[in-house]
Amino acid sequence: MDYDRAQYAALRADIGDRPVWLAASTHEAEEDVFHALHADLREQAYLIWMPRHPARGPVIANRLGTTPRSGGGKPRGRAYVMDTVGEMGLALALADVCVLGGSFHPSLMGHNPLEAARARVPVITGPYHASFVDLFRKMKDFDAVLISDPRNTATLIRDGLNGRLDERAANAQGFAAQSSGTLDRTIHALEQML
Repeated sequence: MDYDRAQYAALRADIGDRPVWLAASTHEAEEDVFHALHADLREQAYLIWMPRHPARGPVIANRLGTTPRSGGGKPRGRAYVMDTVGEMGLALALADVCVLGGSFHPSLMGHNPLEAARARVPVITGPYHASFVDLFRKMKDFDAVLISDPRNTATLIRDGLNGRLDERAANAQGFAAQSSGTLDRTIHALEQML
């Protein structure tokens, strides 16, 4: 996983030793779900929020009472909005559990969980993931992902923060490595044909 180690150290120092959950690739239609999760978990864990569309960062940050990374803000309070492109690796390095957005509203189709899986971070997704239904089915069979509705998600996040999803995170990392190997073999076979 690629991220800037100096940035990691600076953010970790700002956040302190609090456990961290990541709201990753969220969409406007589901933001209320994530705000409710934060309200439920704010005393137990720090939230890093990465909206799918960085332009949403200032709006989310304002509602959370914090400043967005794009505006030069540093973590303060109990949440930080990383509304920057190309820093998912950094956010995953800081996270104890990842809740993958794009999946908590019927108008949404889900996002690819493999980046979080490769980082060995427990992955939770919502019920709306039609774009990746086969991938999530395979990961579920591998005991490598949790599919949740909003009512159960806070409990699952707590499980991740308390280490009760560590085995599932290891399974996810193994699944992602296996999937990457399949892709590499396919590319190699195609190159031989060309």
